[in-house]
Amino acid sequence: MTRAFPVRAEALVAMERDWIACRDARCAYDGITNGGGTGGALAEPTCTLNETARQVILLMAYRRDRT
Repeated sequence: MTRAFPVRAEALVAMERDWIACRDARCAYDGITNGGGTGGALAEPTCTLNETARQVILLMAYRRDRT
């Protein structure tokens, strides 16, 4: 099991890097498509906050499954 930990850790880092890129692209799109009204300035940061919160919940579930 000791050998598996570095492999899992590397996979998790790669997954998170890819997820960050996906989140940023998704939220940039959200900002562009909602940028016409008064809430447009809040669309992208709100999306980033919401998506990050969802990812934290997912990662916490992964951690619970491993302990």
